[in-house]
Amino acid sequence: MRADKSTLPTFVACAADADENVKVAAVQGLAVVGDASVIPLLVKTACEAGKPQEAARNSLDRLGGADVDKAMIDALAGADAKGKAELARSLGARRAESAVAALLKATEDADGAV
Repeated sequence: MRADKSTLPTFVACAADADENVKVAAVQGLAVVGDASVIPLLVKTACEAGKPQEAARNSLDRLGGADVDKAMIDALAGADAKGKAELARSLGARRAESAVAALLKATEDADGAV
């Protein structure tokens, strides 16, 4: 798959499709054509059960762009417990050293799910 950024809106739209196979393919494609703007969508999908969850986790781990790690770190503050857990998992998988302080702070969350 080419990283044609002009296709991003199509992938985002298809990521909301009711057909699980279409949703999974779109979420997988976001790893290639996506940027920091798709992080909320991927985190939301990673919090769901089923095949889309695995695809979203893989896409979060592979998402490219100089600002992606920072955007994930920034998203930690406003995320619910499940979202924080998914962001923390992905930042770890990405080996985002810049996230250490934010991840340590997230461990102080009152919700044990984080």
